Parts: sequence; C-alpha cells; structure tokens
Amino acid sequence: MPPISASIDPSLAVPSVGTTGCAARRRLLGWLAAGALVPVVNAPAAVAAPNAATPGGVGSGSVGTGSVGTGAAVPGGGTGVGTGGGTGAVVPGGTMPGGAAAQRAWPERPIRLVVPFPPGGTTDNVGRIIADALATELGVAVVVENKPGGTTQLGTDFVAHAAPDGQTLLMGAATAFTVLPHLRRKLPYDPKNGFEYLGGIAEYLAIVAVRNDLGVKSLRQLLALAKEQPDKLSYGSAGIASVGHIAGGTLQRETGVRFLHVPFKGSADAVNALAGGQVDFVIDGAAVALARSGRITPLAVFGNQKHPGMPELPTLDEAGIEVRTQRTSSWGLFAPKGTPAEVNVRLAEALKKAMARPEIRERFTQTSTLADWRSPADLRAAMDSDYRFNGELLPAIGIRPED
Repeated sequence: MPPISASIDPSLAVPSVGTTGCAARRRLLGWLAAGALVPVVNAPAAVAAPNAATPGGVGSGSVGTGSVGTGAAVPGGGTGVGTGGGTGAVVPGGTMPGGAAAQRAWPERPIRLVVPFPPGGTTDNVGRIIADALATELGVAVVVENKPGGTTQLGTDFVAHAAPDGQTLLMGAATAFTVLPHLRRKLPYDPKNGFEYLGGIAEYLAIVAVRNDLGVKSLRQLLALAKEQPDKLSYGSAGIASVGHIAGGTLQRETGVRFLHVPFKGSADAVNALAGGQVDFVIDGAAVALARSGRITPLAVFGNQKHPGMPELPTLDEAGIEVRTQRTSSWGLFAPKGTPAEVNVRLAEALKKAMARPEIRERFTQTSTLADWRSPADLRAAMDSDYRFNGELLPAIGIRPED
C-alpha cells in the first residue's frame, strides 16, 4: 500500500467517545503501524483553531485529548495522534507546546506563608496583613503557618528547603539575612543564595523613650547626659542582637557616647522595666502604647520616617542627630531558590499592588510599622548593604559569633 500523502480527515482528527471515534482511532493506529501515514508539513490544520500556531502531530503517547488548537494530550502507552491545530509538524504526544500538561496552573492550592515567630507578635501581625492582601490579589487562600525557634532559623530554613513551586513563602525578618550570619558560624540555610527575593514589606518604627523622672525632654538632652555619665545610663532591649540592642549600639558608635545594655526576654519586658524605673531608656516600637498613656516619655523616632501614630515625634534628622541607620525593610517576602521566574513575577506584582492599597497601609500603622514596599532588586541591594553594616557594628559593640 503506497504511503498516504494527504491531510487527515477532520472527522477522524478529533476522536469522540462514541463508536465512530473508536473506529477512527483503530484505523489511524493501523496506518501508523504499517508506516503508511506520512505527515505533510503546511497541510491544513486538522481542525480550525483560535491559536493555530500551536503545532499538533504524531507522537508517543495515547490518542491526544487536549483542547482543539492547544495540542494538549494525555501521555500513555502505544502510538498516538496529537489533536492540535497548526502545521501538522511531528512533536511528542502529550508534550505539545501550549498544552495543559506542559503548563500547570499556579497556584494549585492555598499558599502557605511561613512566619518564623510565634503568634501575637509584630511579625505575626504583619504576616497576617500580608496573607490577607495577597489572597485578595491572587484569588486564592494564603494561610499563615507559625514556625518559631532558633531566632528565626527554624522557619527560615523550612522555606529554604521547601519545594520551589510557589506554594510555600517566607515572611522573612531582615535579621535572618543581615544579623544572624554574623552571629552563627554556620546556618542551616544560605542567606545570600538560598531564596528568591519578592519584595520589601514594612519598616519597624522604633521610638526612643525614657523613664519619666530621668529629667530629659529631647534626644539631644539624653545624649548630653550620657556624655556626662559614661556607662551609667542603661537601656533595655528584647535581647542580645535584637533590634533595640543594635539601635542602641548604633547610637553609641555614631555619637561617641557609652551606655549600659540590659537585655530582657522580649520587648514587653523591656518596656515594662522602663515604666518601672529599672532602666533609663529603650529604643523599641513596643514603647508606643505606654508613651501614649503617659507612663514613659517619648523623645524621637529612631529613623528618618515619621511615625503615623505619633506624628508629633521628630525623626533623627529633625532632632538634629546624624546617625547612619540600616537601609533595608524590616521584613520581606521570599520564596525558595529555583521557584519559576513567572511565579516570582506574579508574586512580586501582587505584593506591590497590595502594598499600594490605603486600607493595607493603614493596618500597618496599627502595628507600629510603616508600609515600605521595595522591588526585589532594591530589597536585595539594601540587605547586602545592611549585612556589611552589621558586620562592622556587631564586633564594635561586643557581639561575637557563636559556634
């Protein structure tokens, strides 16, 4: 039997469930087995299709069952025929470009947002704001999963080693990338190359506040008193290498004064100790509530962003204090390294849109944070800068790496 050099009859190209479709498949398979069917390049498409540029054709697999014109096919045993419209060029059955088998929908299921802190704290609150906002932008549930432990190491490492499919994300604290690498000689994750950067989220707004009976009303007065009494004025923090500890160390290094650091088990303990007169001052966002109630005296925002909840407080610049502070957002959104580029782009765009919404920005101010969206490139550059900053600062204030 001479080879058939003609287009496939449209009635045979798209099998149906009934008897006619089965007979068509048997005839086609018989021709293929005998070598009698030769595909003709530039033959008319088997069936007219909206995206006829997608090639269909003969390949390995069961009879193609994809949508007309898409070339989608279900892999299987035997020799099969693709059903896509186009030129009829031969491609492997079941792997035709543009097919549903080649392009899995994302997201496939609810997205998991890992927060490496316990429930109820500032980071958890910010994470839940972001989860709600991303859910609205992406049209899929975003579920917060708290994984505290190891000074953020547990949750951060969990995401670093999760499947890079866009279904597991990290509400990452900047300290996990810019501080911890200087405190631990070995981390379970790679802080520089183990993640995809998706964007900056928010800045933590710490304020400088003193006990009411200290007798100072401005940051300049506090620094003047510290110069008169070196190593006498004490400041409390949430612990070694916490935000408050690093802020106090920065103030010392940049102004030449010397304070006595008193670490506590958390911000609440440090602020309550200030209200009780056990320390002289704190630099902490958790101090806002007691400052508003009059139990402690606020002096300034430790940074150059106004505090939306306390607009009367001067920034460092407004207070006339030249202090080089860290550049990066306090939190960012990250995905495991190797997450598909198109997924990263969608996540970054969703985050940017979410952060521009006024109601989301307002929710941040209620947690002593300031919405601070940054592009993935800007976030990485700022974190690299702060990594170097802390590499110089921490040894200068007596913080050494642990084994």
